Amino acid sequence: MDRREAILSITTVLGYSVAPASMVALSNACQSNHESTSTWMPEFFKAEDAGLIEMLGEAILPKTETPGAIEVGAHLFVDKFLAEVANDLDQKKCREGLQIFKSDLKELAAGTDQIEMLLVKYFDIDNNKRTTINELIENDTPDDPSNQEEYYLYSFLMTYKRLLMLGYYASE
Repeated sequence: MDRREAILSITTVLGYSVAPASMVALSNACQSNHESTSTWMPEFFKAEDAGLIEMLGEAILPKTETPGAIEVGAHLFVDKFLAEVANDLDQKKCREGLQIFKSDLKELAAGTDQIEMLLVKYFDIDNNKRTTINELIENDTPDDPSNQEEYYLYSFLMTYKRLLMLGYYASE
């Protein structure tokens, strides 16, 4: 093994050993703040979007026999992760996608039921459209300006859902 391979191996092992601890610390930082979400001030999202971010989280992970996303503070994890960990491109995709989501939601009266209806509309699609969207997101840039809205919207929704699930399952 040459020196470069050794350094690469050490860096990889170190990255895998530090990343889980960092994620747990980030999750724990969110948990201490979720007693009162009505006074929650987002770090990444705008303050005016705080309620929408909570409702979106609850629409994805509603309260059943187990706590919902709001109850465990999973939306706080998403906000903190996007503010402190996400790169500039991911932050831009989330900001742009949220604006598109909000404009679609304005056509309906904003509420958890309407958010659920939009999520069904966005994700109850045929395989051809699903393939197109996955290709847009994989390429990390829209192929053509006519696809930009879909690119940003689905990038936001998929990132939000992944981070929400991570924050939810990392919570106590």
